[in-house]
Amino acid sequence: MNIVHIVPTGAWSGSEKIAFNFSNYLSDLKGVNSYIAIRTNNIFDIQFYKINLSERVKIIDIPKTLKGAKAIADYIEEFCKRNGDIIDIAHGHLGLGCRISACFNKSVYRIGHMHIRFFTPQFKNLDAVVAVSEWQLKDVPLWYEGDTYLVPNFIDELQDLTANELLAFKRRCYIKETDFVFGVISRLHLEKGVDLAIDAFKSIDIADIKLIIVGDGINSKYFKELAYEDSRIIFTGFISNASNYMQYLNCLVSPSRADSFGLSVLEGLYSEIPVVSTSTMGSMDIMKDDPLLCRMDDAKALAEKMMQAYNGQKNTCDYKQYNMVNSCKKMISIYASALEKIYSSKVMT
Repeated sequence: MNIVHIVPTGAWSGSEKIAFNFSNYLSDLKGVNSYIAIRTNNIFDIQFYKINLSERVKIIDIPKTLKGAKAIADYIEEFCKRNGDIIDIAHGHLGLGCRISACFNKSVYRIGHMHIRFFTPQFKNLDAVVAVSEWQLKDVPLWYEGDTYLVPNFIDELQDLTANELLAFKRRCYIKETDFVFGVISRLHLEKGVDLAIDAFKSIDIADIKLIIVGDGINSKYFKELAYEDSRIIFTGFISNASNYMQYLNCLVSPSRADSFGLSVLEGLYSEIPVVSTSTMGSMDIMKDDPLLCRMDDAKALAEKMMQAYNGQKNTCDYKQYNMVNSCKKMISIYASALEKIYSSKVMT
């Protein structure tokens, strides 16, 4: 079985982590050749991606000069052929990755991962779509004739920081032993609701609390202006292993206006700290009737839930079902079914 995951975003967030974890898991299986197609840049270079991949995964670094989904699909196919492999399954992630996957010929089983929702230009020509959350299944239109699957997102093991890393983090963020630390780990984009977290936090008049905002993005300047003059709010910028820091927060805040799944929510829950989240579709699937779930776009309600966490309220939701082994086994079953279809098609022709 020759499988290529296609995630040419030149970025590093939840969707990329999921694709890389699938590739790593596949590379450990006998009889499976695992490829991943990426596009590097000055920020996320080949060494950065190699750190997050098994040595058994073959990396395809798509040339920056190569334009168009079909041209990239042809390049990936030729790359694999030079390694003596014919692609059986092309598994695309996010917009461009899904469009590239659709450009392979019909002897390849073409999958699109629905990290956000069903976008017709991305998924209409694919053999299958994979939803990451239950609500997305209802988003697939009735006219779509491909296979539809549910494989929930998951997290890999969270790594403990060294004593030096933790000390450096505390010093960087001016964290004292007596501080209660709220954290937001997110792209700094309006849809992620970082402005709501800032407004909610500023309304809490307690001296020994801090809000640590980890991430970068197009709205970072605006968010810093909102936080101006509140010395309790600290921006760290992008941290590549940010999820490892969650276990050292006192509470994770996910103020998003739109999340298909809410991977950071799951990472926070696995870190066994209180997680306050707005009721996006993805978070509602994970947290359901949890007492720390609150209305979207409501800074007052968010502040109230943050205060509940400060006063000792814990999460009550069952999140252990969202783990790497369960989801990877489901994905392997999908691949096996796809191979049967490919083989049956070849026999018939």
